[in-house]
Amino acid sequence: MQRRSVYTELEATAYHEAGHTVMAYLKSIRIVRVSIVADEREGSLGHLLYSGKLGEEAVQGLDSVRRRLLGQIQTAMGGLTAEYLFTGKRNINGAAGDLAIIESILPVLERTPEAAMALTTELWKQTETELNVARSWKMLHALAEYLLDRQPTLSGKDALEIVKAADPEATEEQIDELHGLLNREQ
Repeated sequence: MQRRSVYTELEATAYHEAGHTVMAYLKSIRIVRVSIVADEREGSLGHLLYSGKLGEEAVQGLDSVRRRLLGQIQTAMGGLTAEYLFTGKRNINGAAGDLAIIESILPVLERTPEAAMALTTELWKQTETELNVARSWKMLHALAEYLLDRQPTLSGKDALEIVKAADPEATEEQIDELHGLLNREQ
């Protein structure tokens, strides 16, 4: 990870959105679109649109639902976490949507405010740990740079291809599975 002391708002946004995308990838959440184009109507500097999981969940039931919801929370946390790792600053401006997602899911998972706070703290730590490793940083950097230098809005398919190409742990089987999923999305 390389923390930068000088950066533009657009660079911070690119790493923020890349953080969401990499967490979605790590949690097997299907990415629909990622963008660093500001939406004044929504009040956002960028966005990640995701939907459900990649393919069908292998295990049905409450454990599967809980894992999916935890993954959605960590995907929401991934933006702020990646931006912090890049800038060294915790900036919640423009992250109202991310925080709203977290706040909307927590009551489904935990019944008391104390349990929800404990879970939130645990998930912030897990998210930072998962993004603050060389593997994740390579994927974050590749996607952020692509968004900045080449195309500010990407389909989920294109974003996933960039992330997967930068994943040093991707196996041939995972790449074949990815291509199968991408071909079905077309």
